[in-house]
Amino acid sequence: MKGESVLNYAGDGVILSTPTGSTGYALSMGGPIVEPTLNLITINPLASHSLNIRPLIISPDNYIEIIIHHIDSGNAYVTVDGDIVHRIEAGMAVVVSSSEKKVILAQKNDYSFFKVLNNKLGFGRRIV
Repeated sequence: MKGESVLNYAGDGVILSTPTGSTGYALSMGGPIVEPTLNLITINPLASHSLNIRPLIISPDNYIEIIIHHIDSGNAYVTVDGDIVHRIEAGMAVVVSSSEKKVILAQKNDYSFFKVLNNKLGFGRRIV
C-alpha cells in the first residue's frame, strides 16, 4: 500500500534484488537463494545496527521508496550491479518500481538452477 511505512532502520545500506540478482550481492549479505522463475523482489539490510531487522521478500507490484533520513559520515550512493549511478544526500528518496518491459535471458537446454547451486556453492552438502 502506497504511503505505508514498513520499517526504519540504521545501517550501512539496503540491497534490493530480483531473483536473477539474489545469488550475487544479496546472498553475500545473508539474503535468500531465490529460484529464477519467481517474480519477486528481495530487500536485504546491509550491516543493520539492530538484530531485529531481517530481509523481506515482496511482490514487484509494491511501491518501494527508500528515504535517506541521515548520513553519519562520508557519502551515500545508489549503485546498480556495483556501478555508482547517483550520489544521494539526506532527505533524498530512491523509488524502485517494476518495468512493463521484460528481459529474456538465454540459457542452455540442459540448464538446471539447482545443479548450478550444488556445483558452485556445494548447496546442501554436509561439510565434515
